[in-house]
Amino acid sequence: MEEFFKILTKTVLFFSGSALGGVLGYLLKTQIDHRLAISRNYEVIRVSEFNKAAATFRAAFVDEIYTLRRSEKYGEKDPLNILTEPIFAGHEKAKIMFEPFLSNTDLSAFNIAWDNYRNYYRRYHENKVNVENANSFSPGDTDTIKEISKFCLDHIDSLFSFAEPKIST
Repeated sequence: MEEFFKILTKTVLFFSGSALGGVLGYLLKTQIDHRLAISRNYEVIRVSEFNKAAATFRAAFVDEIYTLRRSEKYGEKDPLNILTEPIFAGHEKAKIMFEPFLSNTDLSAFNIAWDNYRNYYRRYHENKVNVENANSFSPGDTDTIKEISKFCLDHIDSLFSFAEPKIST
């Protein structure tokens, strides 16, 4: 009989230890799942806020992109008359509002792309002089207007590469 009580005691201890381990395991799993859910929620919010800021940034350029595309296609309007100081001021406001959503690495590259965009006319002229004879540069020429418009659009596309929508994982 004594042997039976020893076996019974060991069995009860085994099952109570297993039950306690199961309960602790369940509580630990629940805690980990909760922390992961919070982390996922923060990621979803972060991505959502980035996408809103990126959309606002891209929207600031819509009218100028439309006009530059027409100018690139038809040579209608000189980009100097499209991208005026008030327009650049609006774009810079959008840039300032978008910058907090970029990582430090992206922010550095974004500022370089911004500088290229902001100084497009000088950069175009420098590129033209380096690539071809400076005498071939004629500011009022339809072909030149088309080229400069494309050059501006390329710089805007470079800026937009930082404002592409993200998907949370």
